[in-house]
Amino acid sequence: MTLPVTLYFALCENSPMQATLGKRALGLRVESGSGKRLSVGAALLRNAAKFAPWEFGHTVAQQAAYSGDGDFPAWLWIPAAVAAGGPVWWLVSLFTSGRTPYDRWADARISK
Repeated sequence: MTLPVTLYFALCENSPMQATLGKRALGLRVESGSGKRLSVGAALLRNAAKFAPWEFGHTVAQQAAYSGDGDFPAWLWIPAAVAAGGPVWWLVSLFTSGRTPYDRWADARISK
């Protein structure tokens, strides 16, 4: 499910609209640091980084639900750390630099 959502966001932000339907409704658009349209690669990077903690969280939740009464598998600690650390990293980045990490990595910004 994450792949279609990531592709939707990336392709919409790379399109001439430069926005998903929700951003369009709010009068926002995603652009590069130079004010131009994001490249496909930058849009994919931005959205893959945005949705990665969400996907790792779902992996942990599904494994916990389907593992039965067994112990928490050791390999799940890595996705659990990413799922828990992602939002913390996002907040620290936002408050220290004023931009989300994925916007910095893709050299993107949201504008009106």
